[in-house]
Amino acid sequence: MTFLKINGVTIPVAADSFEEESIAIGDIFNMGITGGGFGSQSATKRRWTFQTTPIERVEAEKFRQWIEGRQQVFPLADTASLSIIKSGDGVSMTGSSLAYSTPGKHDGYAQVGSGTMASALMRNKLYLPNGWTPTTGWTHGVWSYRTIASDGTPADAWYDYVATGAIEVTRGSAANPVGVTQYRDGVAGSYSWGNWSSVRNSGDLVGFGGYRAGGLAAAKNYEDFFFLPYEIPSTWIAELTTFRQSYTMGLAPVVKATGDWFVESDPINVICRVRATKQLNAKLRGASSHSAANRIFSVEMMEQ
Repeated sequence: MTFLKINGVTIPVAADSFEEESIAIGDIFNMGITGGGFGSQSATKRRWTFQTTPIERVEAEKFRQWIEGRQQVFPLADTASLSIIKSGDGVSMTGSSLAYSTPGKHDGYAQVGSGTMASALMRNKLYLPNGWTPTTGWTHGVWSYRTIASDGTPADAWYDYVATGAIEVTRGSAANPVGVTQYRDGVAGSYSWGNWSSVRNSGDLVGFGGYRAGGLAAAKNYEDFFFLPYEIPSTWIAELTTFRQSYTMGLAPVVKATGDWFVESDPINVICRVRATKQLNAKLRGASSHSAANRIFSVEMMEQ
């Protein structure tokens, strides 16, 4: 059975539904001014189509946004990356020449000074559906580094943090906010995420900052920040963590795909679109009753 992963998460592909074609960029054959023929093809791109298996309605909408790259990813890899955050006091950029060798430290990183805050400019940078608020649901992830062990992060190490919730969080109001599920390297726990991050509807919107709580403040380093305006299922966390150990997520709407249809061993950049949706009245495995809310997506995936 064909398997496919988008940004590391397995997509439920229906058996025998995967099809591939090659698309020529430029004409294969042209006629020159003298009447001679010549080729002007500059490249070929691959295009795939497939269908998903039936997915329960709520999870299906999350898969739709995941497949279509409804995400914002800020690698924070160079000075230009600072354009996506408020360049306030204490915000600086450290180049890749000082990169660490720990797996998952891919390139340069942003450093936010003691007690200060850097926020993504959500209103003109982040993808937000109409009417979205933090209570709609969200997922926020970032690699973080500390040189002292005092906020749930052991000293001198990079860790991948992901938090999910459907509440508004103000940095420093609570170390472990009720209603927020925190993960560090894929393991759920209480990691003082609320002392250095926020998800709000105004002010410091979605962002990360120097550690601030109980009079203790210290600079923190960040890399590969991403934000999703929906709450991903806990069952996705393990695969997402494994993916982020080695790769960065694509810049919207590009996503990274792996699977047994590709000759490449590393993820390839693709853009996906759900072209059609079918509704299915069926009882899914593990469900207690039949439902007419199940979804089957027909997806087009184009190589970039």
